[in-house]
Amino acid sequence: MGELALDGTLRPVRGALSMALHAQEQGFERCVFPLDSAKEAAVVDGLQVYGVTHLAQVLDLMHGHPGINPLSPDQPPDQPLDQLPNQPLDLPPDLPAELGKEHGPGSVPGSAYPDFAQVRGQAQARRALEVAAAGGHNVLMTGPPGAGKTFMAKCLPGILPLLTRAEAIETTRIWSVAGIPRKEQGLMRFRPFRAPHHTASIVSLTGGGAHARPGEISLAHNGVLYLDELPEFSTAALEVLRQPLEDGTIRISRAGYKVDYPARFMLVASMNPCPCGFYGHPSRDCVCVPYQIRRYENKISGPLRDRIDIHLMVKAVDVEDLIAGVGVQVGAQSGSRSQSGSRSRSGSRSQSCPGHLPECSEAIRRRVEQARLIQQER
Repeated sequence: MGELALDGTLRPVRGALSMALHAQEQGFERCVFPLDSAKEAAVVDGLQVYGVTHLAQVLDLMHGHPGINPLSPDQPPDQPLDQLPNQPLDLPPDLPAELGKEHGPGSVPGSAYPDFAQVRGQAQARRALEVAAAGGHNVLMTGPPGAGKTFMAKCLPGILPLLTRAEAIETTRIWSVAGIPRKEQGLMRFRPFRAPHHTASIVSLTGGGAHARPGEISLAHNGVLYLDELPEFSTAALEVLRQPLEDGTIRISRAGYKVDYPARFMLVASMNPCPCGFYGHPSRDCVCVPYQIRRYENKISGPLRDRIDIHLMVKAVDVEDLIAGVGVQVGAQSGSRSQSGSRSRSGSRSQSCPGHLPECSEAIRRRVEQARLIQQER
């Protein structure tokens, strides 16, 4: 299964993983893919996948000529994703390539996201985002420009539990159908983080088009959908979120097709307190009149607000506090208080956060995973 060029070479195709899964369901034992698509399809258990680059190699396989062996999956079927050896990892397209390489001590090894250890101040916001990650709650952060809302949102996927193998296959399948290029053609390692611009169209959010493709809502499945400047999105675009937030799926109906895409994501949104952004700011004057503020807030409908579990006020951090590091150890202190209880439940726990830094994403993630285990036991 692939695209044949005029010179006989084979080009990669979208949806290789979905094709391989369907072939397995239909009882096929072997599949042939272009080499760039074969690594993705090779993760399917019980299916021999061959990667070739030219039509002549396909003919050799059909005639039983030796020399081409099936690809091995990128990991054994029962091996958890967090126990894989270090391999090239996929960076979300919304984040620069440098992330995950320059976070220094305390960052999640190989993580594609900024580390919470880089957040100075904002102890209340850090704690609220940890609670949201533990419970899978949707969050709306309201605060002035420069308070760190966007940066903390980008840190959030790093404290979510690691993808299970089933989640990784499901997420990779969606991205493969969408045709988004990735550095590593195997399973995705990190939870996706999607941050569409507020000028994004409804089709780009929901998916569709002449040939059905997933949109931003589905690409954020099993991950985080971040909407910056939430009131600046069109009303129609915001109302589209109501169904996936309720059902975890998005249904697209067009003249030629009807398709359901999975869309179970964690919604994280941010907004300014007013159009100018400085309402309630300790040192900047707001120039908005009350009518403008009410109109700005009313752009978010009541039903959508009801689907957002945590409404968080994020205050600006003083420059003096940033320099002096005031309040950065609050998260670490709360972590140390909870470690004794975690040790009693999970035995031992690695300490990967240097003492001179605030609590890092790795330590928070382990606590979030422990909280989710407690919820399952209930």
